[in-house]
Amino acid sequence: MTSATFRVTTRGVRPGYSAELAADQVAALFKCSKEQIAPLLGSKPVVVKRGLTQEAAGKYARALESCGCLCAIEAESAPAAGEAAPPQAAPLSHRQLSAVIPVLRRAAPRSPDADPVVVRPFVGDLEIVFRTEADGDFVRQAALGASMMSVDRLYELAIHNLYTLTHPRLTFKQFVLEDSEGGTAGSRFFSYVETGDGLEAPCLLLQPVWEAVAAEFKGALRIAVPTAGTCLFCSADDFIAVSMMCDIAGETWFEAGDGALSALTYSMDGAGRVAMVPDGQLLRKALPPPALAPTPDAQLLRPAEQAVATDAALLTLSDERLRKVQPQLLDTAHWTREDDRARWLSDIRHALARGDARAAVVVDAATAVVASYTDELDCVVLLKFDPALAQAHGWRDGTRLLSANSYFRRDGGIAPDLRPGPGDEGRWGNVWPLIADLLTDDDAVLAARKKAIAEPEWERVLQLSRRALADRVIPRDGRPVTSHHPAHPPAAPPAPAPASASGAPARTGAARRKSTRQAGTFSACVKHAGIGGLCAWAAWGAGRHVAEMPHDGLFYVACFGIAVFGAIGLSCLWSAANYLRGA
Repeated sequence: MTSATFRVTTRGVRPGYSAELAADQVAALFKCSKEQIAPLLGSKPVVVKRGLTQEAAGKYARALESCGCLCAIEAESAPAAGEAAPPQAAPLSHRQLSAVIPVLRRAAPRSPDADPVVVRPFVGDLEIVFRTEADGDFVRQAALGASMMSVDRLYELAIHNLYTLTHPRLTFKQFVLEDSEGGTAGSRFFSYVETGDGLEAPCLLLQPVWEAVAAEFKGALRIAVPTAGTCLFCSADDFIAVSMMCDIAGETWFEAGDGALSALTYSMDGAGRVAMVPDGQLLRKALPPPALAPTPDAQLLRPAEQAVATDAALLTLSDERLRKVQPQLLDTAHWTREDDRARWLSDIRHALARGDARAAVVVDAATAVVASYTDELDCVVLLKFDPALAQAHGWRDGTRLLSANSYFRRDGGIAPDLRPGPGDEGRWGNVWPLIADLLTDDDAVLAARKKAIAEPEWERVLQLSRRALADRVIPRDGRPVTSHHPAHPPAAPPAPAPASASGAPARTGAARRKSTRQAGTFSACVKHAGIGGLCAWAAWGAGRHVAEMPHDGLFYVACFGIAVFGAIGLSCLWSAANYLRGA
């Protein structure tokens, strides 16, 4: 007998809940715009998900209710004999999502499969599907829905993974056209990018490539993608280069046979907007009609500096709790630009909803120091909070907390306060930990996420925290705006500088307190004192002789020299005095 299935419907906003706040939280949960989720918060019932088990339906409903939605779980009629049951799928694992990449292919009509492959239209006759390098399978709709991810969010992750894989081995070369005498034809050349190894989407990385070579081109680019692994481009203003590129790309497309991709040409502007060129095709003969209506344009993504891990915490931000931890984020008077403040709030909500849920433990309740674990680097981050917060929440040594972690690429090295362990994945160089217990009211979800963490991870946190304390690692300021900034001794942990923050954690630096000691060393102090004394002696000795000289031109030159020596001496003595005053 086939098991019954259930569906989750929304019926507006929970009583007493702010509609605007609910819209923000649901948009952050599904990583989409407020306009896209507006029907979920309307008065009419909207089916969010069908074909779920009762347990999965309960999970969906709890996540939506924590965002302010009024939800209901309804039983669906069991399928009739011979009728296929709705597909059930497990959420995409951390291993799968960390290896998912985009694949370009020619657009084709959707198959009537019960569980179709996830497809994202691109531009022209191209579309994007997603393949997991871990097992070689394409991502399907049921698995994406079970992961509570949108296609746009999957696309962001896939672009980041593709860039990480291809960055060390991306082939970028130029074909320079020669004139009849064997010389180069000035600036008339076109370029190509190849990834190889079955990574069929190099043109999706044209945004970072463009930023590196923009100075060599004038105006927009003309692009050809004859095969999935090849992308050619040149300046759209150079007719000869465009013609030569199209001829070579057309030959490549024709010879590729079933592996051919697009016989159209495209343009791209400096903002990464790709558009189909009207009547632009690689072959001089007429092309067969496309299987689907062409998509006019698409926006390329720049690989994200900050990546959110995939074991989602599914928590919502409480403004009241945030006010107690970092009140500046809710006070517009502290910000010169409102969009900076709004961006920070959006980033924090997104990190709590989609951040990697990991163990965190209070290691010193008296000073409110917490150790947050990251399995990506197999290490802990020490975080320091206001002891009054620890007392208000009843923290004790060993109290178990939950950290929602986001990660930053390793291109800039590893943060100095991190000590990667043997389980380091080698991909990330820094972590942005948010202690969820201080930021959310979703007590039920919070408890469930802690319960899901295996006991060995809690033990690992304690082991690594003891080592970090023994190494005298200085804790970071644990507040959301600064918890991604390592502390730099001997200065105190950085305080937030909302007026200058840009809102994006990977690009924002907080103002640090100025040290009372002036720059320099004791040996430099002795050197400055010696130079000052020598200059003073020289000025005194020369002054005795100059006083007896006649007031002619030489007299004034000598006076000027004495003044210069005096100024140098005073400057050196002032530097030495400043050092001693700060000692």
